[in-house]
Amino acid sequence: MREFRRIFWNPAHLILLAALLVLSAAAFYFRQWERWEPWAAAPRQVGQAYAKLMAPYQDMEMDEGLAKAEEDTAVYSALSLLLAVRGEEDYERIRANYAAIYPELVESVEQGKWDDENISALLAAAQYMKEQIAGLSDYPGYLQQIQDNAQNLKTSSLFSQPGSFRYRNIQKTQQDYAVMDPARLTVSPILSGDAYLEDSPILAVSGLVYLLFLCYFMFAERRGAMWETAYAAPAGRGKLACKRVVILAAASFCFVFLYSAVRLLFSLFLYGGLHPGVSIQEISDWQAVPLSFTMGTFILVQFLLRWMGLWILGLLTIGICSWFSNQNLAFVVILAILALELILHRQLSDASFFVWLKYINTSILLNTDLLLAKYLNLPLGSIPIGLSVAAGVFMVLLGLASFFGFLAGMVWKRPAVPFRPWERVCVWIRTRLPWKLHSAFPLLTELKKAFLWKRGIAVALLYVLVTVVLTRPVRLYDAEKDSALNLYYAETEGALEMERIDSYMEGEQTRIDDGIKALDEAAQQLENGTIGELEYTRQVILWESLPARAEALEEFRQDMAYLRDSGQGQEGQTVHRQAYVVNPFGYRWILGERSNWLKLVLFCLQAAGILYIQVLMASYDKQSGMEELLLAAPKGRSPRFRRKMGAGLIHAVFLWALGWLCLIRVVYLSGGTLHFLQAPITSFSFLREASLTGGFWDICPIGVYVGFWVLLHLAVLLGMVVIVTFCCRPWQKKKKA
Repeated sequence: MREFRRIFWNPAHLILLAALLVLSAAAFYFRQWERWEPWAAAPRQVGQAYAKLMAPYQDMEMDEGLAKAEEDTAVYSALSLLLAVRGEEDYERIRANYAAIYPELVESVEQGKWDDENISALLAAAQYMKEQIAGLSDYPGYLQQIQDNAQNLKTSSLFSQPGSFRYRNIQKTQQDYAVMDPARLTVSPILSGDAYLEDSPILAVSGLVYLLFLCYFMFAERRGAMWETAYAAPAGRGKLACKRVVILAAASFCFVFLYSAVRLLFSLFLYGGLHPGVSIQEISDWQAVPLSFTMGTFILVQFLLRWMGLWILGLLTIGICSWFSNQNLAFVVILAILALELILHRQLSDASFFVWLKYINTSILLNTDLLLAKYLNLPLGSIPIGLSVAAGVFMVLLGLASFFGFLAGMVWKRPAVPFRPWERVCVWIRTRLPWKLHSAFPLLTELKKAFLWKRGIAVALLYVLVTVVLTRPVRLYDAEKDSALNLYYAETEGALEMERIDSYMEGEQTRIDDGIKALDEAAQQLENGTIGELEYTRQVILWESLPARAEALEEFRQDMAYLRDSGQGQEGQTVHRQAYVVNPFGYRWILGERSNWLKLVLFCLQAAGILYIQVLMASYDKQSGMEELLLAAPKGRSPRFRRKMGAGLIHAVFLWALGWLCLIRVVYLSGGTLHFLQAPITSFSFLREASLTGGFWDICPIGVYVGFWVLLHLAVLLGMVVIVTFCCRPWQKKKKA
């Protein structure tokens, strides 16, 4: 119990656990706001609206429910549009179109019975309901398609060889899904369960950080004077190892339980009650699960898998740490192994010969949900092995090997002077380099003080992990008009050729006119009684993007006219540049206000990293008792000050480069582009609105403009390094003789 109390009731452990739980809660809550951002709806209001809409759907057939969901979506879309255009010129025209279909709704809008928040929440809930019922309706077809594909593949010469892996894989897949019964699926409230079960990388990141700090707490005797005492205790090392295995199991259970409890409580608070008897296949992300799980059973199995995965990874971590005298080096080895296997997991194809390396590795312990969500059979010769079975055997064997490795390391590893291979490498390199390059090694020593001796490497790796987590797709555009504009720019991007552009705009205008004509014909048929309101509503839904497309085409036409006029120049003027059509949405996100939150988070992390590393470099000299000696050394203070500043500048450049790589990668993950850096910045309407026109701006390329802001950011970070280094510099007044 003493070992348990020493680790669990350590204030640092409690603070770390609370901080990771707060981070998980904040990430979950932010994800829910991000989920309903296109509708500008609050998560709790969406949950309340979803509960109101759900009642009539539970007694309906799938086809009837899908038709009603489409109708409800159209109704709330009409209400949202009417509320959005109040007080504008187009209001009367849009009101006239909807008055014939929804007279009562138009009247209720004018009486003020609806507001933007209620309609946004109802529209988001209706859209989710529509997608939910559509997924349930498609599930029988999904199962039938698996059976049909299996029969068709068996007739192919490539897959029809009995005894081969391909043939057996087809048979196993067919048999696994043949037992699934689509008739048991009903329309049930699943929003809270869907939110709780949604995949999140925060569990992997926070779980890994928790394990590393837990190992740091466990091996406290190796950093003090107790390692020799613990090693010399009779029969004490084996008992201590077993106690730590149990403590690790309890700590992993506690962390996963609290993490799951936080997500569950937030889900219940935002979206209402959780229904444990609902089939898991009712959630579209989990329809590939070939087992008849209820949501309650599935949540329990998911919890146990996460706990076992984190516990086994913890056993592997403490097993490695038990054989390393230097824990910093052990942590570097562990993170390097995880990074390598994560790269293999993401880069290898499912059809690769090394598919076992893709899924059966330690990185799967941080994402055990994959074992349930993905259906895959791995080849063991000609025998197909299910991914969950293969991963389960791997986890058991890895857990046993890690446990006995940790036990052996605790019992047989003797206290010794830490092995520092980098010092031998540095000495070997230094003796073989020219004298002029020797000045780089004191600079590296300053970096080593902060990153290795003061464990700043953990902060740097944590920054990298947080940056990778923040690198996730975003919505580069919100409105339907922006979506249409993105399509127009993407299909016409390149050097400005007005003949090609005019031909494209003419074709798009023809398609819009055809849609308007089809709507007019449908309206006449509705008045004549040829079709009913439901059929007319379906026609409206089919062409509901027409106003947005027409508005986008008009804006695109104006933009092309501006580019044509600026490219040709006025009479008597000289044309200085070639005009380009450039898709602005990637640039608008990275340069505009949409990415301000991410840039602010990255800048705060960079500032904190710079401050922390510079303070570590200064504090090492003071704690080691070398500060007075270095101050007294002739010509020793200024070179040392310059070396600390140089080391800080190297660190700042690393943080700066990683931050901008994160921003650029977000654009490409989101489907955006950053092309044609040679084009002038006046190609973008959002910069023309900022009065960046005329004179220098007419010839300033996009690359120069972006490079200016990138280098300005670098200059700010380097300036912070200089300021922090000056603040950490020890000033000593000269004493009178």
